[in-house]
Amino acid sequence: MPDFMMQQQQEDEWCWAAVAVSIHQFLDPAKAGEWTQETLATAMLQKLGAIPPGIDCSERPDLCNMPAGLDTALSTAGNLSAPGCLQQLQPSRNSDL
Repeated sequence: MPDFMMQQQQEDEWCWAAVAVSIHQFLDPAKAGEWTQETLATAMLQKLGAIPPGIDCSERPDLCNMPAGLDTALSTAGNLSAPGCLQQLQPSRNSDL
């Protein structure tokens, strides 16, 4: 089994992209080049309507540097079958704050 290698996020708000791409590469090393943080951001943000079609986050990361949900990023990368299920974890995680 390969070691898990966490990518450094390429933009200030792209922790979701770094985590999702790192998990994708760990779970399916044969498809490690399938997603980059830029391609995932482009696909996901266009699907959400957060950026218009034709914007490429590798060329215009300034237009794509925004927070997004990890569950949606994992789903877009093909590693989560039910977007929204991670939201159920948030209340219990924050209940100790």
